[in-house]
Amino acid sequence: MFARLEDGDSEVEKLGEQEGVGKGVRGSEATNRLVAAACIALGIAGMAIGSPPKNPVIHPFDPTTRVILTGDAAATLLKMEGAGRDWRAEPWDISSKDLDRLERDLLPGLAADLKTDEESLDTKDYYRQFAAARWKQYHVILVNGFTSNLADVPGPKEHWKHSLVMVLDGGCSFWRTAYVVEQRRFLLIDRDGSGRKTIACNGVA
Repeated sequence: MFARLEDGDSEVEKLGEQEGVGKGVRGSEATNRLVAAACIALGIAGMAIGSPPKNPVIHPFDPTTRVILTGDAAATLLKMEGAGRDWRAEPWDISSKDLDRLERDLLPGLAADLKTDEESLDTKDYYRQFAAARWKQYHVILVNGFTSNLADVPGPKEHWKHSLVMVLDGGCSFWRTAYVVEQRRFLLIDRDGSGRKTIACNGVA
């Protein structure tokens, strides 16, 4: 690029001499073009080495970081997710098979949400709390998800196994969803600030 501009500069100077135009004026114009071209090149290089876009890391969930809540914790989760719905608290036995299937079905949707929100989180880093509910004749599993750094802050060690973890804002470091077992689908619930979605992140990241 620079060699061509230098050649062009020589041609401009020759043309200027032929037409009686001062070499200083023509040379200045060529120099300005050279500086502009250099700035553009530097700008493109800066874009190339800038911060890469954030992308989530997708791994299977860790089965040791999930728990089924009961009692008040389960009731609070139902109140959070089922506001204005005809969901009801009705305990039933959630099996490991139910949770394994739910998490296999959840992973693609959660990964898509993380990518849309430009979150660079690893899905295996999420803790999950579950609670049983009913909707019409269906069995529903309520899910509360959060990153590992929120698992024991605040509270005693492993309090997340007994108490509902709630966070204000936080983007997709904290999310909720509800799964219909018989239909193998997720219900729409309120996502703060952006309407209803099957996976409701706690605030916009």
